[in-house]
Amino acid sequence: MRIHDSGGDRGSLSFELAILLPMFILVGAVALMFGRETIAQSAVDLAAQDAARAASLTRSWPEAVAAANKAAADTLNAQSTKCTNLVVDLRPADPVTHVVPVDPFTIPVGQPATITVRLTCDVSLADLTIAPIPHGTVRLTAFFASPLDVYRYRVPTPTPSGSS
Repeated sequence: MRIHDSGGDRGSLSFELAILLPMFILVGAVALMFGRETIAQSAVDLAAQDAARAASLTRSWPEAVAAANKAAADTLNAQSTKCTNLVVDLRPADPVTHVVPVDPFTIPVGQPATITVRLTCDVSLADLTIAPIPHGTVRLTAFFASPLDVYRYRVPTPTPSGSS
């Protein structure tokens, strides 16, 4: 008995490949973009923690601003995360009430005080050269608070001049 191949399925594999391959490439490109954003967000979170900790170890507002900026930049460089626009804000307003906190260095020694850092970083996606990915920047933000030592001397400043 002979089986005859009529050729009805001839070329269907290449047709399926031509249809499915671009979809797989697109799914891979989107996964790459989200993975990149997740890694960058982790680096921004770590930089905010380091900035808050560095600021809380200082004794005055100007020292805190300088230490937070340096710690954030150093951490982002160590994590190979390049920000096109880095903003380190030591007095972020509460997102719900929009109240700006008082300068923690004006709180008397013996009373608890906290420094809160909001770090904003614009990460460029331009180096992801896969065609289907939209290029541009992603704005990443992280908050972190670190307590000041309750019994450490603080140098109060009349009014902080700025946040960065």
